Amino acid sequence: MLYFSKGSQHSQYARNGQVLFAGDLIQFTADTPHDLHAMILSVNAQGQTNVVIPYTGSQSRKIQAGTQRLPSRSSLELDDERGLEAYLFLTSQTPFDAQQAKQAVTQAFARASRDLLRLEIRSTLFQTQIFLIQKQAHTTMPPPR
Repeated sequence: MLYFSKGSQHSQYARNGQVLFAGDLIQFTADTPHDLHAMILSVNAQGQTNVVIPYTGSQSRKIQAGTQRLPSRSSLELDDERGLEAYLFLTSQTPFDAQQAKQAVTQAFARASRDLLRLEIRSTLFQTQIFLIQKQAHTTMPPPR
């Protein structure tokens, strides 16, 4: 995952568990030796799951072999909800739909006792990589006296 903080000169690669801030921009990097179907979901500490990519439709998106960024021509802005958030990069040789993906995440969240640190997706439909971030609000420093 790449991120760009306002006021920075360039994007940086985030580490798993990285602290990011509301308003930061993120983008995902996919590096695959062959074409795949992919979907990226986010799940917050309350278990709310959202499809991040694709933006529209309910089917996984086909990505070409090689290295590419998702989204390809833009970035996603982090909202102001604070706390731990997981991004799940799901891939498969065949298309799958958002309902299947969300169901797998909901079941995994329950098995993990609602703990994102213990989240593990078990599915024969797709493979999953999980990336965690810790979202915080930007703090403003008081003016010097």
